[in-house]
Amino acid sequence: MASQTLGDTRIHELTQIQLKEPVLIQGLPGLGYVGKVAVDYFIEKLKPKKMGELYSSYLLFPDGNLGCKAVYTVGGYGTRSGNDVGAVYAVVGEAALGERLRKMGAKLAKGGAVTGAAGVILGIGRQRSMQCAGLLGATTGAYPDLEAARAVIQMLTGLVSIPVDLKELDSEIEDMRKKMERFRHAEAEESKEGEEKPEEGKDRYIT
Repeated sequence: MASQTLGDTRIHELTQIQLKEPVLIQGLPGLGYVGKVAVDYFIEKLKPKKMGELYSSYLLFPDGNLGCKAVYTVGGYGTRSGNDVGAVYAVVGEAALGERLRKMGAKLAKGGAVTGAAGVILGIGRQRSMQCAGLLGATTGAYPDLEAARAVIQMLTGLVSIPVDLKELDSEIEDMRKKMERFRHAEAEESKEGEEKPEEGKDRYIT
């Protein structure tokens, strides 16, 4: 298939596909790896056909001439509260979409800014009069957050009407919970043993 090169930007088209009402979904490694985990899970379950490859040192808006009318970015929303687990914050470009997401359970962000590639892509999409939304799963960002990714995936599947089975992800989340619980238990035991163990070289007294 065709390849295009402009400076250090190269686009290699692998195949041509006729798309019906395409939607651009962007997720990159970031806070809690929420966006990357979400997009990887979509790819794993939906098994889409790879259309092309793009290599560049610049951030390019990757809709090409596919006729996308909507762009959704997915990522993490930093929080320190355990009460936020499973919450999805939405950043939208129009009130109607915001109301739709609110009814689906999203919390509408009231301030701040979406930074990085996600923010840039939403900004470009808005300039091109596309329907835009950023879906951000609440996460502490300490490790790949599967629960935050699940919440984002569930919200996005409802928004674009793409059925995706979440059973495998639920199983991975439960496995992760068990591993974290074992880790916390082992850490607590080590801390307890450290407190009980007398320091070497010091006399012991019984009173």
